[in-house]
Amino acid sequence: QNEFPSEMATEGKKMSASHNPTAPTTKFQRIIVNIMTVLLLICYPFEILFFWGWSKVPTWIRHAIVMNGIAFVTFIVKKLGVKPGLHPDLSPEAHAMAILMAYGKYLPVNMRRIRFGLDCVSYIYPAQDGIGVQEIDLKTCEGYYVKCGPEKKSQEKKKVVLWFYGGAFVGGSGKANVGIATQFGQKVGADAFCVNYRRFPENVLSEAVDDGVAGYNFLVKTLKIKPENIVFLGISSGGGIAVSVAQRVLKASESLPAGLALLGPWIEYTGIFDSIQKNTNYDLVVTPRIYEYLFPYMGAICGGEDKRKELSPFHGPIKGLCPVHISYSNIEVCVDECRAFAEKLKEIGVEVEEYQAKYLCHAFQLFAAFMPEGRASLESIEAWSRKILGNDDLVDEKVE
Repeated sequence: QNEFPSEMATEGKKMSASHNPTAPTTKFQRIIVNIMTVLLLICYPFEILFFWGWSKVPTWIRHAIVMNGIAFVTFIVKKLGVKPGLHPDLSPEAHAMAILMAYGKYLPVNMRRIRFGLDCVSYIYPAQDGIGVQEIDLKTCEGYYVKCGPEKKSQEKKKVVLWFYGGAFVGGSGKANVGIATQFGQKVGADAFCVNYRRFPENVLSEAVDDGVAGYNFLVKTLKIKPENIVFLGISSGGGIAVSVAQRVLKASESLPAGLALLGPWIEYTGIFDSIQKNTNYDLVVTPRIYEYLFPYMGAICGGEDKRKELSPFHGPIKGLCPVHISYSNIEVCVDECRAFAEKLKEIGVEVEEYQAKYLCHAFQLFAAFMPEGRASLESIEAWSRKILGNDDLVDEKVE
């Protein structure tokens, strides 16, 4: 088994302001990374060709290849009885993912590779046939409105999940998240609206928050959806966008949504917590290579070093915030800020529900399609969202 610190996390300890933006890496790992860097430079034309070719493969074929590949590795794990994950109690599917994603510690990344990897959401959760998806022009970006909830005679009675995709502010897209947002909306009895907020390096973080506000205003002011019938859902960096949008609404003294569902939210951008750096060695998604590539860009992402704290929703106003559900793992990179934020909210009187999984990576909830631990977490978020939206009578069934 892998070695890891007590409780697999750093329990909210803060980093010094002068910490080194280098993830923990052994000498052996660094040698392998250097070799991989050279090999990828040599294979660069083939990489570009592969990325292009993969994008042209029909979604259903990509879905079949990925899901059957995971199923095959899971079968091997069960047959051999191997448990390479961080803890023996993890499911065979989680151990299979530990094998499939083990290369992440050694793979040098760039913007193209990050965006290619994050696009997997689009074919793990493909858009459903027969479900209406309308592209909405929000002036600065697009939004994708999915009619997946039950029909309502009055627009005011409609329930909507305002969906903010994850991707470290540099990757992912609202369009790629339509499939998973549709499934979630069906489970909670609501339509879904995926905001395709702008990303870095083309834009800065404040503009992404502007897009999130525009998405909320579209629902409330254009579609006339009541705020109490809207739930924000944000994944990772999208969780930060969700909180920032709610804080903008709060500061404007306007009506807040019914609640915020946050999946491993990344909400602190000055780097004051240990886990964002140290837990990269245990996190299958935010690896040491991801950290070393992205961390130097944080000032630019925020539009300047002096804006990092100002744009961190962790440091923003929270008094009077709507109910919050926070889901995270005890070894992921965002665990410290998730725990600290939950405590801040509770201390000031905000209603908070926490879901903590064990020994799983950042954004493990997105593995719900094939991993029991991810499914259990999403079921908790779905149950909470149904309660917040007043859909308690809808019990985990698909809305036709």
